[in-house]
Amino acid sequence: MPNLLTRVAVMQAFSRFRQYLGNLSLQSRFLLIMGASSLFITLLLFALFSNFTEKLLERIGERFAKEQMLLDKARTLQPLMHEMAFAREAAETPLIKAWVANERDAELYGHSTAELSQLFQSGNYFVAIVKSGTFYYFDAKKQRNWQPSRLTMNSQAPEDAWLYDFINGGDSHSIKVTSNNKLGLNKIWIMAPIREGKKVVGVLGTGIEIGDFTRNASNTRLPGVTNMFIDRDTKIQIYNDVTH
Repeated sequence: MPNLLTRVAVMQAFSRFRQYLGNLSLQSRFLLIMGASSLFITLLLFALFSNFTEKLLERIGERFAKEQMLLDKARTLQPLMHEMAFAREAAETPLIKAWVANERDAELYGHSTAELSQLFQSGNYFVAIVKSGTFYYFDAKKQRNWQPSRLTMNSQAPEDAWLYDFINGGDSHSIKVTSNNKLGLNKIWIMAPIREGKKVVGVLGTGIEIGDFTRNASNTRLPGVTNMFIDRDTKIQIYNDVTH
């Protein structure tokens, strides 16, 4: 019953509209049709323009996000790549290789440690010698006598696994975040192999403070934009908001 009443009402309205059109002059009809057509075209153009604008803004936003990501990635990784380049270059020098092959040579030791102490921007370095199992570590912020600390590595010790994994892995370089319980340090360790032929006889590198790297990695001047580092399992590793 309600549907029938609705159809009757619509038919009556349509009939009155036809009657109204019939009473109009030809000029009035023309103007009415032109006005309705103009309104329809305007609404259509507005809808098309709104859709085009929305897609354009979306593409601009996506491109900006990608450009910002690449910029932040380059800015964040620059300190690591800078130190990595120095580590790989130093690991290939004849002086360092000669010292590793003749660890007890006092002259080679002195020249090598003096050169390494000035090499890295972070102000620290380490050299691990496979044959003796000695781990030399120097931190300019804590050691004023320019003599590195000496520790003994153990291939069976879990705390030394990060070094021996690299030694046995055959990689040309590595960056690893780990704690060194013997030194009481938690750093981002940058490593390069010291080779004798194809054999890895030592590891040379430096450590970057995690706090400094985190502040640089998560810092951004853009409002509403936050940088973070995630691992392969999408777990957040670096984020400047400690409440999350």
